[in-house]
Amino acid sequence: MLQPHAVLISKPSIKYMQEGAGGTIAACLQLSLGDSGMTILSPVLSGNITWYRIGDANTMTEVPSNITGSGHGVWSDGYVLSGINVVTEDAGDYCCAVEVIENCKTVTHLTVAVTPKLTTNNSTMIAVHGQSVQLACSHVNPTNAVHDQIRVQWYHNNNLIFTGKKYTIHVINRSYILEINNVTADDEGYYSCTAKSLLSLNSIETIYLKGIATCTNLTCSVNEFAKIN
Repeated sequence: MLQPHAVLISKPSIKYMQEGAGGTIAACLQLSLGDSGMTILSPVLSGNITWYRIGDANTMTEVPSNITGSGHGVWSDGYVLSGINVVTEDAGDYCCAVEVIENCKTVTHLTVAVTPKLTTNNSTMIAVHGQSVQLACSHVNPTNAVHDQIRVQWYHNNNLIFTGKKYTIHVINRSYILEINNVTADDEGYYSCTAKSLLSLNSIETIYLKGIATCTNLTCSVNEFAKIN
């Protein structure tokens, strides 16, 4: 139970976990006044402590005290909320209550970060000198992943590409399209699309661009996905 004159902390917090990881997510904490008059933060060690997951329309679902047969998920052990082999479906808001659900506090938002998964339109592209070509890269994580916290960048021979007269980057849904203008021999080489997630989990896909002076049906048919303007 709560100590005399103590209250559950109500300040929201955020916990980041990598998909497939486990560990402590939050603890049910209380604020109380010590003998010296100073505020003391301490865990709630006794009483009827229950953890809930807050759903849509503020619905409350009790968190189980053990992991089910799936072998993953969020579970409670007294004042501690833990996770094991967490997946994106486990992300959300959790709170703890002592004795009565109306006092559910210590709201913690669990964010599950996933390793970005990338795909490209092809591994080799052909472009005609003097024209432009588009290289496409998309991340294909589940729709409930944290897309807004995945950063995608393009590199040419390990040099970071910035938008300007030579390069234009278009973002369409989950696709990151690099447009190379006025292709020359200097533009040939390896173009890497890299994605970095919230917890610095990286993924890389590479496309080799070959420039040619003229385009014939034979040479351009090597890659039917190349978009040459």
